Amino acid sequence: DDILLPYAIYVEDYGYTLVSLNGDKETSEGYYTGLDNLLSNLIRKKLIKSPKTVTLKEYMKEYIAMGTQISNLLKA
Repeated sequence: DDILLPYAIYVEDYGYTLVSLNGDKETSEGYYTGLDNLLSNLIRKKLIKSPKTVTLKEYMKEYIAMGTQISNLLKA
């Protein structure tokens, strides 16, 4: 899904792996036992890569908005 790009989530037997997609190359970004921790880290990574400067309030607003989008995706 577009909201996750350039990342993918692999579901393993006992947890989840966050993978960075770069063309044909995949790089493991971390292994998580809880989906909530993975999603929190994914959102932070996506917001940090944004080239703009924001206030803490704006960052938190974007963090919550992205979290809501991902939550809605998982419920669908």
